[in-house]
Amino acid sequence: MIVIVATLQARPEGASALEDALQTMVRASRQEPGTLAYGFCRDGETFALAECYVDEAACKAHSEGAALKAFFEAAGPLLAGAPTIIQAPLVDGFGFGTSKAGA
Repeated sequence: MIVIVATLQARPEGASALEDALQTMVRASRQEPGTLAYGFCRDGETFALAECYVDEAACKAHSEGAALKAFFEAAGPLLAGAPTIIQAPLVDGFGFGTSKAGA
């Protein structure tokens, strides 16, 4: 299982529009094959996303897909800087999938 955790910082005047763009992308991304979970939370102008995919192929399909491309086209002017993105295999947690941690 592949997990992505991303943090985005909105420009103060763009936070509400960024939230709208994220909601649109999240709804579309949840329908993509191999997506196990996709969501975000917001604290002021900071947004954190969590994504889980069954494998690298599903993750790659999302990263090359229409939903993410449309999101970044809409979100570009709303962001205060580049997103921070961590992508790695799941070690433990979430209550589904295979854990690499000891029992």
